[in-house]
Amino acid sequence: MPIASLRLSDRKDTGLKPGVLYPLVDVERISRYVSSNREPVVTMLAGFSVSKGHAFVVKAFRNAVSHCGGSGLRLVLMGAAEDVTTTLYVKHLITMARGFGIHR
Repeated sequence: MPIASLRLSDRKDTGLKPGVLYPLVDVERISRYVSSNREPVVTMLAGFSVSKGHAFVVKAFRNAVSHCGGSGLRLVLMGAAEDVTTTLYVKHLITMARGFGIHR
């Protein structure tokens, strides 16, 4: 499967519009292992950092649940918190999620 590697800045340089990024995994092969009894979970795996956009994901999840429903839907953020600053950021995310009513 092709992978679009154009960045937004490339559009000005080349006149080309960025295309679709295809999954870097063999989706057909993985789909054979999909179970019909999946849990409704949205996940994000990335080291905790403001630049990774965890807060944006929490807000987007809250908006999606409030506009589209999804009472059983869960958001799970996974990643490393290797220092005090990052640990404080994780605590901030938990506080934000609690404030939105999406933390269990």
